[in-house]
Amino acid sequence: MASGNAAEGISLDNESGELTVSTSSVLDFETTPTFNLGIEVSDGSLSDLAIFTISLTEVEEDEEEEEEEEEEETLSLADASAMIYPNPSNGIVNIKMVALKEATIYNLSSKRIMRSTDNRLDVSALSEGVYTIKLENRSGDRFSTRLIKE
Repeated sequence: MASGNAAEGISLDNESGELTVSTSSVLDFETTPTFNLGIEVSDGSLSDLAIFTISLTEVEEDEEEEEEEEEEETLSLADASAMIYPNPSNGIVNIKMVALKEATIYNLSSKRIMRSTDNRLDVSALSEGVYTIKLENRSGDRFSTRLIKE
C-alpha cells in the first residue's frame, strides 16, 4: 500500500490482491471512521495508483459482537472492481451485487447526491468527476468504492 495505512490495520496480499483486517483494534469508528488507502499496482513497466475508501459503521458493542469483530474479513480487489461497471461511465452504471438493498452516491464532500435500489443507475446528469458509491445488500454487507463520471 502506498498510503493511508499508517496504523497497519489493513493488509494487502501482493499475490492475490486480497485486503484483510490485520489489526482489528485499529478499526475504531469513533477515532477513524474512514480509511483512504492508496494502492499502487504495476506490471513491471507501467503502474497506476487507486484510492479505496473503506467506511466503518458504528455498531453497538457487546460480547457477542466483539467476538464477531475478531474474525478475519477478506475483500478481493478483483471482485471489488467487477461490482460496478462500466467505471468510468458517462451514462448507465451496472451494479453486480446479489440482493442489492441500496446504492448511494456521494460527492467528495460526503454530500449524498443519489440513492437507488435498482441495479442500474443513470449517472448521466452528474457532473464530470470522482464520486464515492456505497453499496449495501439485504444481508447488511457494505462495500464502498470510487465511481468516475466522464
